[in-house]
Amino acid sequence: MFKKTFILTSILIISALLTGCAGAAYAQNPGEIAQAAAQVVNSDTSNPRTLSVSGSGQAYLTPDIAYINIGVRTEGAEAAEVVAENSSLSQKIADALKSLDVADKDIQTTNFSIFPQQKYDLEGKPTGEITYVVENTVYVTVRNLDTIGDLLDAAVTAGANQIYGIQFDVADKTAALSEARKAAVEHAKE
Repeated sequence: MFKKTFILTSILIISALLTGCAGAAYAQNPGEIAQAAAQVVNSDTSNPRTLSVSGSGQAYLTPDIAYINIGVRTEGAEAAEVVAENSSLSQKIADALKSLDVADKDIQTTNFSIFPQQKYDLEGKPTGEITYVVENTVYVTVRNLDTIGDLLDAAVTAGANQIYGIQFDVADKTAALSEARKAAVEHAKE
């Protein structure tokens, strides 16, 4: 019993001494402690205070140019004949496009391929007969949008049998991008 009382009393005395020392230290220099804490807060340059804003701006444009992929696909038993037929049709298409004021630089070949294709009977079994397929695709830039209907009609009449989606665009977006950026900055300031 005596040991328990002695240990408990010793712990209480030590606790009281430590509390008293800490209080005395704080009472002597409370301003220095506050100043040191402020320096720690103000010297933290790894996380500077920043403010970020964002804004958006839009500009609306009317398309003034279009891009079209126009192709010719031909098939036949003799590779050389199929290539010749495809080349002839492709030239007719190019001539038809040029007759509608499409410049040479605006007609560019993007794909030319030739491959054998196995024929199958009604039951799905190979017949052993091979046909050759030739595909030729040109990428056409149309600068006069009023002629698109006539251009497509002329291409199909000349032999085009593959036309891939028409993409409308604006040739020069510089002024519109500048306008949209200015609007975005004003929006961010608000």
